[in-house]
Amino acid sequence: MEPNNNEEFQLDDGFSGSAANAPTTGTSYHYSSITSDTSQSGSNLLLGLLGAVIGAVPGCLLWLGLGYAGFIAGIAGYVIMLGAMFCYEKFSGALDKKGVISCIIVTCIAILFANVLDYAIEIYKYLTSEGYEADFFTVLINTPTMIKEAEMTGGFALNLVIGYALTAWSCSKTVTSKL
Repeated sequence: MEPNNNEEFQLDDGFSGSAANAPTTGTSYHYSSITSDTSQSGSNLLLGLLGAVIGAVPGCLLWLGLGYAGFIAGIAGYVIMLGAMFCYEKFSGALDKKGVISCIIVTCIAILFANVLDYAIEIYKYLTSEGYEADFFTVLINTPTMIKEAEMTGGFALNLVIGYALTAWSCSKTVTSKL
């Protein structure tokens, strides 16, 4: 493998520099680049997590849209996971094993949040239709309590389990190929 003239390198005999300054004797050298490769050095976890959260947003919006239409679909979880992995890689420089695991965690949290947000929207719509003056943010904050008091915990949990199961099913091949 020959170095290009602008790339830094180190030869087995200790000589390092650029290809333009390499010794031109008839000796054979093994070339190894000393430029950094982000896929080998690992990812930046903090930037990757930020990217994963941003990448999960479109899938959460899809989750809400499908929920509004009365569906629970694995495709929304799949979009959450793909967006998280795509943006993790773009923000951190690489999608390594810790990146995939981080994206799985972000996806699980995003699905939980999307499910809570879906319920909050329904509760808000109900309250306003009944004539209550409700602030959406207050409803969102109190949604877990309202779900419990309205005895909707079973339905909420069932939606969450179905969502997680469909997401796991739809993402399994993609995730295992990245590990």
